[in-house]
Amino acid sequence: QIARRILETRLSTFSTTGIDWPAAVKAGEGLSQAELARSAAEAAKRAILEDRETVTNDDLTGAIAERKAAALP
Repeated sequence: QIARRILETRLSTFSTTGIDWPAAVKAGEGLSQAELARSAAEAAKRAILEDRETVTNDDLTGAIAERKAAALP
């Protein structure tokens, strides 16, 4: 579960209670470790810009989908 650890570590300063980790990891299949880290950073950025201390499932899965669209042909 390297992918999950990458995501959790990058989001460790936020509340992530509502995240469906198995679904997030499945959504990130095919992405490199660096792309997973970027996805987590983007999800955190969304929370910060909305003045939230919580990263939502939508934040994370949306960021993963965006990275996947950008990274994969």
